[in-house]
Amino acid sequence: MNFGKIFSKAWKVIWKQKILWLFGILAGCSTTTGMGSRGGGGGGGGGAGNAGMSFSGVPAVEDFFETLADIPAGVWVGIALGIIAGAFILSILFLMAGTLGVSGVIKGTGLSLAEEPESKPLSLKTIFKAVKPYFWKVFLLDVGYLVASLILVAVFFLPMIFLTLCTCGLIWLLGIPIGWLLNLMLIFTTVAIIEEDKGIFDGIARAWHVITRNLGHTILMTLILGIGQFILSILLAAPLFLTVVPVAINLAATGGDALGVGLIISGILFLILLPLVILLSGGLRAFALASWTLTYHQLIEKEELEPTIMTEEELSEEEVV
Repeated sequence: MNFGKIFSKAWKVIWKQKILWLFGILAGCSTTTGMGSRGGGGGGGGGAGNAGMSFSGVPAVEDFFETLADIPAGVWVGIALGIIAGAFILSILFLMAGTLGVSGVIKGTGLSLAEEPESKPLSLKTIFKAVKPYFWKVFLLDVGYLVASLILVAVFFLPMIFLTLCTCGLIWLLGIPIGWLLNLMLIFTTVAIIEEDKGIFDGIARAWHVITRNLGHTILMTLILGIGQFILSILLAAPLFLTVVPVAINLAATGGDALGVGLIISGILFLILLPLVILLSGGLRAFALASWTLTYHQLIEKEELEPTIMTEEELSEEEVV
């Protein structure tokens, strides 16, 4: 497999089709799914903190807690259910955005392969229209993957704690190849659904076939892309860490007497750099997805070009004919 050709082509695709950077940004939304459900974890700390301090003599604080105490329990239940429902809806929306992003990059890459070099860049409308027939299949695939992951975590939670204690944590090393295989299966199944118009289960079977027949190539591609993405991600995040420099300089020079000035400068720098980092991160994610899409295409093309090995019975039948 020609890795250099794949990376070169992937770069040319995302550079010409810059709309794929937007889909790359959306593809990152799927990683935030379920994060909102963790927001309720801080609710239990209020009572413990209240025990260690007295609010007597502070009328505004006393009135606030008296107001909270007067709220009926049913209202609190409604608020809790509203938070849970809101977190669930946000999770679904994030998952849908992530599905659209991944599908858009894959389909945009496939459309670029079929275009002439002199053709105009793809539009958002063109990619969206091309993705539309496959969106719900890919979305159901993502939901199934998420549900299956949650079920596996629930089933193996206690056994994994026991095995972690027995093996001093070494059992988690098995999660590296398992996680890699599941992630690649998800990517290749999505490519098969979009590029070969497969159903979900046919796409899973197709992805398994392609991966198992080209295990060495897929592992090597994973290492190259993984190391490259890790290094570039650190470089992209570095400017955000530099935004704390004005605060550090302010503290060193004034001892914190004019800390507000440093915070304002750092805040402005952060707001300026954040959109740039998000855009470049979307481009990096689009490059990775385009590379996997091109890898899939190259692997199936290689498979189609391989000569078919005939059995002795097939050879004898051929001779008779």
